[in-house]
Amino acid sequence: MAALARSRELSLLRLTGVTRGQVKRMVHAEQAGLLGVALAIGGTIAAITLTSVVNALAGQRIPYVPAGGWIGIVGGTVALALTATMLPIGRLLRTPPVQGIGIRE
Repeated sequence: MAALARSRELSLLRLTGVTRGQVKRMVHAEQAGLLGVALAIGGTIAAITLTSVVNALAGQRIPYVPAGGWIGIVGGTVALALTATMLPIGRLLRTPPVQGIGIRE
């Protein structure tokens, strides 16, 4: 929904001469930064929570999470973020910029 709300902004960029490829690269860069911050915050919260629980239950300081679990969680998060952003952006870039600038938010 946030990507679709940017239709006027992206149309204005295209009207000023920015190409579709440049818009896609810009959105990819924004998404990568946001995804990195989200993974860092989520990983920190999970590490604190898991460490406390494992320490209370098993007496160990460091929780064990299999590599497949890490890969599945991080991979699923990245796939969901890319899908949720790039599909709406692709749809917005298919509309002519003159038509997109007139859409009300």
